Formats: sequence, C-alpha cells, structure tokens
Amino acid sequence: MFNIKLCKSKGSYEVNPKKRIKLNLKALKQNFETIEDAKIFLIVKIENCEIIIHNYGDLTFKDCKDKEKIEKIAKEIYNERFIIA
Repeated sequence: MFNIKLCKSKGSYEVNPKKRIKLNLKALKQNFETIEDAKIFLIVKIENCEIIIHNYGDLTFKDCKDKEKIEKIAKEIYNERFIIA
C-alpha cells in the first residue's frame, strides 16, 4: 500500500503510496487537528506527531521516529474516505 523511509537530509520519515492517489485535503482538515492549510498541502497533528500531507499522497512525519505509529497514522490518512477517485 505504501513505503516508509527515513529522509536522509531532514532526519524525518517519509511515506509514499505505491500507486498514484489524490487525497481530499478538505476532508482530512475536517477530521484532524490542522496547524496550517496551504491548499496543496496540510500540516496536521495526530497523536502528537506533526505531519505534512501533500494532495498527491506523500506524507512527511516531522517529529515522529516510531515506525509502528507512523504506519498506523498513514493507514488512517490513506483511508478510502480521504482518497478522491
């Protein structure tokens, strides 16, 4: 469903979907604590993790190093109710 990798330059984790998707940022904004809405990406806080969510599906976990937690949150974000068909 997705790949998790450590970003070498920033020390953060990146999550990328294996297939092309488009996320519904408006729906995500309504369901998660939003720190910033830049229209093409959101910065949200979920379970004390700050995450940059791009509309094309890439996620950047700025301050979370727990891979199990990252995987759990990514599954929440990649839920079919947040994907635009």
